[in-house]
Amino acid sequence: MCIHRGGLTHQLLFDLVYRLAAGFVERKRLGRILAGPYAMELSYERKFEPDILFVTPTAAARLTDDRLIGPADPVIEIASPSTRAYDRGEKREAYRVGGVREYWIIDHASRTVTVDRPAGREVAAATAGVVRSETCHGFWLRAEWLWADPLPTVEQCLAEFVTP
Repeated sequence: MCIHRGGLTHQLLFDLVYRLAAGFVERKRLGRILAGPYAMELSYERKFEPDILFVTPTAAARLTDDRLIGPADPVIEIASPSTRAYDRGEKREAYRVGGVREYWIIDHASRTVTVDRPAGREVAAATAGVVRSETCHGFWLRAEWLWADPLPTVEQCLAEFVTP
């Protein structure tokens, strides 16, 4: 089965967020950032290929050649028209049940970043503001970066991470 991953906007947004997360995690030595089609196995029957997954040094022991056994934290999905309902519905519930402590859905069409955390706590940012991770300590995204046209460079964004 071929899953449509979106068009140019999706790809450019994925590239920006992946490179930001990877650059941040590498600079801080917090673990590893991986991307789909690398799989995350939440149970024998439930395997997913998140757009972006963060693997802590402790969780690295659960890495195999083709999948992470157990949840990553956080997991980031870039919503596309063909996956939006699935990302917000069935996948969100499976991630909750499977132990994902933080699930980000970046939706360019609606200009929202939704962060789903345990106990149903959500943080939603519309077109502005900073969205912070509680599981990848110190990582954050400025929503304005995600909606800009053109998107900012990775270097511009990473410079803000080190600026007080």
